[in-house]
Amino acid sequence: MDRRDYPFAAAFAQFGRIGPVHLKKLLPACGSFQAIWRASRSELVSGGLEPNLADAFVAARTQISPEKIWEKCETASITILAQDDPHYPKLLLETYD
Repeated sequence: MDRRDYPFAAAFAQFGRIGPVHLKKLLPACGSFQAIWRASRSELVSGGLEPNLADAFVAARTQISPEKIWEKCETASITILAQDDPHYPKLLLETYD
């Protein structure tokens, strides 16, 4: 994952209703976490998100700032690891989603 995507990955955790399973569907369609974050409702639905979840996300993301979440993570010394990061725990890769 591109480091520029990390704030957006953290922001999805803040939203809480779009997790790894949804993101695995959306990433091929949109290309990056940032692109998913900025996608239109129709792009989200085309990428595999249920219409009601796409509506909820589009409404909620106006209240969530990926940049502010990332600043809080850095201030608290919280490290975010993507699954393709060499430091990501191998056993977590084997867990069922």
